[in-house]
Amino acid sequence: AQCSKLKGTPSKVVIHAGSARASALWGKTPEIAYDWKLLILVWGRGATEDVPRPKDGSGYVVAVDVWLDGKIELEKLEVPADMVVESGGEIGEFIEEHNSKKTERPDRQQNVLLRGAAASCRDLYLDIDDETKVQQIGGATSSRCLHLAKEQAPAARWKLIETERGHLIQARLGEFAGWYLDFDDDGKIEQLSGATSSRNLLLTKEKVPGAYWKVTETDEGHLIQAQAGRFDGWYLDLDLLTKEKVEGAFWEFAPAQADTAQADTAQADTSVGEKHAPG
Repeated sequence: AQCSKLKGTPSKVVIHAGSARASALWGKTPEIAYDWKLLILVWGRGATEDVPRPKDGSGYVVAVDVWLDGKIELEKLEVPADMVVESGGEIGEFIEEHNSKKTERPDRQQNVLLRGAAASCRDLYLDIDDETKVQQIGGATSSRCLHLAKEQAPAARWKLIETERGHLIQARLGEFAGWYLDFDDDGKIEQLSGATSSRNLLLTKEKVPGAYWKVTETDEGHLIQAQAGRFDGWYLDLDLLTKEKVEGAFWEFAPAQADTAQADTAQADTSVGEKHAPG
């Protein structure tokens, strides 16, 4: 069956084609989602191979349909049971019907300062260097402009947007206003102060998969975790991504005060200097 182009980016689309049941999952398998590919989950005897459906309801991705260029690549990636549902109908018709009926709740937004919540990090804010160059990273317009500041510089103000796919963290002021917190999926992984980390944070102009974050509130502060690519599940640790839950991974969403002329002319030289290594 031919699969028509998706009109949007639904979090989950379920299809049924002939005798093979299939589920197309958007953005749930990190290595594929980061390349903007459409995953086809097949049970039973499909067009590619015979894969019995596990008793717990989970499944395996055995065929990857890259709809942009029509190529077929084979993968075998586990999909948890809670991500699997079923439906019927022709592939193209079902996807179009799903998209036409889909209603999204309004995104919830708040303006915040991102400040370290742990005692050792409470004077550190996630900030932006407006003079950093723009480049193409992973096919997206990006900049490695993030650093730490010891004061509430204007560029440290962020818009936290809760969506169905996760939280977007968007810069509000300066040269990169409107850009999204993201990361380089090809970033180098290294050991820094005993933690597995990567200095790969970016701001990206487009809403790419890496721009959607999982935010969890705890007694110690908010945890912000990546949801895509090689770094799925890693924590925003001040100006790093870190695999372990270290002190720098806990954040306070401090309310951002109203924009004023005084705030916009605040001192620009508030950089911490050397990049943070989690301790």
